[in-house]
Amino acid sequence: MTDRLGGYWLGARLDGGGHIIVREAYDESGTRHALGVPCLPDAEARARLATAASAAGRVRSLSVARLTEACLDGEPPYLVSEYIPGPTLRQVVDRHGPYTGDALYRLATAVATALAAAHEAGAVHGSLTPDKVILGTEGPRLVGLGWRLSLSPEPDPALRPPTPNAHPPAPDAREPDPDAHPPAPHGHEPDPDGREPDPDGREPDADGHGRPTADTRRAEAATRSPTPAARRADANTRRPDPDPRRPDPDPRRPDPDPRRPDPDPRRPDPDPRRTGPAPRRPATDVHAWGPTRDASAWGTAADVHAWGRLLIFAAYASDERLGHGERLDRPLRGLVAAALQQDPERRPSARQLLLSLLDAPQSQQGRLLPPEPVSDPPLGTRAETVYAQLSPAEQNLVPDVFLRLVGLDSEGSDTIVTASRADLVAGRATDEVTSIDGVLEAYSKAGLLTPHPPPKNPPPTTNSRPKKSGMASTPGTPADRPRGPETHGAEVGRQPSPPQTDDSLAITYAALLRAWPRLHEWLDSERDGLAVHRELARAARQWEAGGRRDAALFRGEPLDRALAWAANGRRRVTLSAGEQTFLDAGLARVRRRSRRRWTVMAGLLSVVVLLALWQRGAADGRLDQAMAKVAASRAEALRLADPVTARKLSLAAWRLAPIPEARRALTAADPAVDVFADPYAGPRSLHAISDDGSRLAALDEGTLRVYDIASRRQLARTAGPVQTVRAMAWSPDGHTLALVGVDRSYLWDTTSGNGVGPPFGRGLGAPGEQSAWFSPGGGLLFAAARLSGERWAWDLRARRATFVGEYAVVGPGDRVALVFAGKYSEIRRPPRPSRAPWLDRMPWEYTTFAPDGERVAIAEESGIQIYDLDGVPTRSTRLRPSPGHLRFSPDGQLLISTDSDRVRVWRLHDGTDTPVTDRAVPTAGVDRAAQATITEDGRQLRVLAGHGTVLTIDLTHGPAPRDHAAYICSQYGALSPQEWTQHLPELPHRNTC
Repeated sequence: MTDRLGGYWLGARLDGGGHIIVREAYDESGTRHALGVPCLPDAEARARLATAASAAGRVRSLSVARLTEACLDGEPPYLVSEYIPGPTLRQVVDRHGPYTGDALYRLATAVATALAAAHEAGAVHGSLTPDKVILGTEGPRLVGLGWRLSLSPEPDPALRPPTPNAHPPAPDAREPDPDAHPPAPHGHEPDPDGREPDPDGREPDADGHGRPTADTRRAEAATRSPTPAARRADANTRRPDPDPRRPDPDPRRPDPDPRRPDPDPRRPDPDPRRTGPAPRRPATDVHAWGPTRDASAWGTAADVHAWGRLLIFAAYASDERLGHGERLDRPLRGLVAAALQQDPERRPSARQLLLSLLDAPQSQQGRLLPPEPVSDPPLGTRAETVYAQLSPAEQNLVPDVFLRLVGLDSEGSDTIVTASRADLVAGRATDEVTSIDGVLEAYSKAGLLTPHPPPKNPPPTTNSRPKKSGMASTPGTPADRPRGPETHGAEVGRQPSPPQTDDSLAITYAALLRAWPRLHEWLDSERDGLAVHRELARAARQWEAGGRRDAALFRGEPLDRALAWAANGRRRVTLSAGEQTFLDAGLARVRRRSRRRWTVMAGLLSVVVLLALWQRGAADGRLDQAMAKVAASRAEALRLADPVTARKLSLAAWRLAPIPEARRALTAADPAVDVFADPYAGPRSLHAISDDGSRLAALDEGTLRVYDIASRRQLARTAGPVQTVRAMAWSPDGHTLALVGVDRSYLWDTTSGNGVGPPFGRGLGAPGEQSAWFSPGGGLLFAAARLSGERWAWDLRARRATFVGEYAVVGPGDRVALVFAGKYSEIRRPPRPSRAPWLDRMPWEYTTFAPDGERVAIAEESGIQIYDLDGVPTRSTRLRPSPGHLRFSPDGQLLISTDSDRVRVWRLHDGTDTPVTDRAVPTAGVDRAAQATITEDGRQLRVLAGHGTVLTIDLTHGPAPRDHAAYICSQYGALSPQEWTQHLPELPHRNTC
């Protein structure tokens, strides 16, 4: 298949078969979507699906995955919807058991809310199963709305219900069900004669009529006397008599579960009109889901019936877990029984169900969240997580590896290509080979790189059904991934490549080229030179394999093109030693030929001799210019993380040749004036910077160290706690370091000379991103785990926990606190708390107090606003861009915003909304913001970014120096011999100052 469909880059497969194939997809901006390609037999089916998709597009509900695009005119047609990370209801029940009590009410309310919104917009789901409900971080979400192919063109399906006891049509009269899926797992199989439960919860009898299934019998038996809730839901639900001319739809359809393989294709379709005694069925599984047939034929009543069966499944799961007793209390049992009425006309509407549920107090207990943290990261997050765990040497080679696995197709667009390990390590030093092997191993384990072609006998997958559309994967590649957070397969979505050697590798998903911002940035900076580099790499390998013959060297235009790219066209790709040697040999050949010509012409006229000498000097000048471009390019690449070395390199470029590229690098404006990096930083190190920006704390391999940032001296060192430390934080006075472990916390007085103190209080047991911070007064230690939602504060004076489970922001002196709880938010301060409903929907993590304690700055989606504590804005305009963690300077004149890769500073009283400082910083990790503090004199900003790097940014904004070269020499000096060898190994060391 292709790398792309429409404007979307394709990733892993999410479903397991059927007449619509669903894949993870990313748009050009890297936003994640779910993309489905239906199998449409004719133009009529295409028109009906377009009608269903149009209705689904009108649904606006937070409980429904939004259908964002329907492109049904092209080939192949496709639908795009919002991607909801999280496990399905079936997966949760299978792993953790059935739901009980209030959780059932919250589930029932969420699904009823989704159905009511869909029905009011004129849409029906038509195939509601436990696999179509995702338990996300915001609660249950209904997926698949608008993806169901309608088989009947009637505009209002709810008014045309089927006749309950009509015989189904003959097999040759049935229309194909485009959503026919394999049978459900967990032991449920069809009868030997192929019969399935019908959508109304009845088993087909020998005469073609139905008898109740286990879930229907259970609900009806438990509700012989309708409850008041059921009577209210059943009121006013009669519909017009069905059309007697309309045949009853076929009640026997295969189960729409995407994780089961196809039934045996050799098995004949059973005749639904057969008579005679039926063989005895095995024990009926209460979640044996027959699809609800056609949305237009069954309409909203079928969705309501499916809602009832969904609740039965959530409460009882499979036969093995049924046990004894009733799991549905009386009010909910009555609503389920009403939804499972045999006569569709007697079922309540989704809105009536919702209104009845909202009367129950149990439905008001908050959202139903998954029982464990959702771990379904997008491709970019997975790739960035691997990147953050690599050593610095390995990180430096990641661009080389991935950019050598990307090429350009015939239209000039990015595409994935294969490369062997030998190609990737050719001409590399031993330490570089080791680092590249580390990169390949890490990304292969994460499923982001895969052998190509894959093994001839891949491990069995959960589904082996053949593909049914042009979306088929490369032959031999596992293409089906069950919907869930724990599966990250190695299926490949790309055009088949020509046969490669056994160790060939490729990027597993073409979507990674857009889903990973770092790779996208690398591609943008290198795209024009990818073809030149591939030509150079191929020629260098052939030259080496052929015994380094001069005839295989570049000459003329290919040499000029390669030199120009190496000097100025590359940003992230580092030439291997073999490639550099190949270019050096080409240059040497040109010089030898130039010297030979000079010797031959020595006896000619002096003017010709002078001309030859001039040509030789011109060749040497071109070499210096080329290396000046190389130095300038490397300076720009280093500037983000090491502005000091970047300045020294730009000076070296200028001394080599005063070309425009060197001038731009030399005179580039950069507010970052210094950098300090933890010399022991590793992939699992933790760092924290003090509030005054003077000290850096580092924990690596069980050892705690404290550095003075300005002098780069180590001030203190001690052994860390035995248990794993999740987060660290400095006290406001800069003397005490708090360490939050797995189950307890610790304090270390860094000025006492003693070690870490005894454990106390609580810890953070959940894995993932954690953070810790002190309150401004130093009396409270806060800790939070983002994924699990665990959060607490420890009162260091009272020695007890407080603000447990609450979203709280504390003001100066710990005298006032904002507690975010939606409409019930409040301001807590003596003598009593007061309501603050204006905080509803405000982001607590992007809120900070001003030094006076009477105002707060909040970064909302529309911009940063500063509010009085009564909710009145103090600024006429908002500061933008807004995302980021906020911090005021001690005098309240400056406002700092940091996110994962950028820091911005606004001066609040200069009458402008433009940041006075806006600089990119090395990434601090996936979704982890950099930490920024202002020095005591207010003249400098210290930013703790990724890998223990602290940038010092000048806030005074003085005039630019008149002589940049002299300024760099006086402030930083020239490159040392060691630095020169590291950054310009192609040339001997020169003193540039």
